[in-house]
Amino acid sequence: MKFGFDRFDAVLLGIVLGAVLNAVITTITEGENTVGNLRKQAVERGHAEYVVDSDGKTTWQWKEEK
Repeated sequence: MKFGFDRFDAVLLGIVLGAVLNAVITTITEGENTVGNLRKQAVERGHAEYVVDSDGKTTWQWKEEK
């Protein structure tokens, strides 16, 4: 019995690795919990805000507890 790595195995491995890489990239870039989406939700729910600093740049920050 011969065990080896032939062209079919290489193609199959490439397809599997491509699918896994695609799933990881999609999850990172378009997931519900991306940083931008979490910041947007925090502002909408009143936990954070965008403020203008002394240089005129808009920055995101958590609201201080009262």
